[in-house]
Amino acid sequence: MLTQSLNSKLCSDFANQAAVIGNSAELIDSRDDKIKEEALSIVSKASQKMIDLLEIYRYGYSPIDPLRETNVTELNGLIKKYLDTEGLKAEFSLITKTNDIGYLYGKLAVCFLLAISPQSVNDCFIEFNLEHLDEIRFRLIYKNPMVQLINQAFEELNSDESKIDDSNCRKLYLTEVAMEKGYVASTAKFPGVVEYRLDKVH
Repeated sequence: MLTQSLNSKLCSDFANQAAVIGNSAELIDSRDDKIKEEALSIVSKASQKMIDLLEIYRYGYSPIDPLRETNVTELNGLIKKYLDTEGLKAEFSLITKTNDIGYLYGKLAVCFLLAISPQSVNDCFIEFNLEHLDEIRFRLIYKNPMVQLINQAFEELNSDESKIDDSNCRKLYLTEVAMEKGYVASTAKFPGVVEYRLDKVH
């Protein structure tokens, strides 16, 4: 059920961009140069967005390769590109002890970001703390704390696991990956901050 919901959500994301491309492509043959130019611009942007989404989805939802290392610089670039693609005014910090980390930890960071709706991370500071791998902390720190956004992010990360649908499948996938690797997931809320915790069970 989780796989079906996740596939449905990802296909929906791509279908939305494909629809934008299809609708705009019809205007490319317009005799009005301004309309034609605008249509070409929309097609170009939507195509690039599909490519960018495919890149981060492939990283976040591919099977875990225990031998694969993730370069922090590469991961920084991937996260930044996603935020730019979604047009989000969000800053982030990736805290690690080394420049190379296991693919699992980069995957967890990406899946955390994808588990939250874009509006919930807009205009906030995202902290991916992978310094202590037994106690991973992902934080949303809001610059201008709005109770509605904070509550929304908290609810998205603390959704009911008994019901699986397109709205929570990404969060449930994140939790499932973490649990398979021996982590217990929990969510906390502080003034202006939402924190997603992954604690290793020994």
